Amino acid sequence: MQIIGEATGDLQTVFDVHWEIAVPERIKSKTNLKTKSEVTKIN
Repeated sequence: MQIIGEATGDLQTVFDVHWEIAVPERIKSKTNLKTKSEVTKIN
C-alpha cells in the first residue's frame, strides 16, 4: 500500500507541474481576473 500511495503522490505532483507549465494563463485568470489584461499585453 505504501508503494501505491507514493506512486500516486508522485503522479499527482508531476501532473500539477505539467498543468502549471501548460496553461499558466488559465491558472492566472482563475486566481485573479486582473492578470487577463497582463497576459493579453504579453501575447
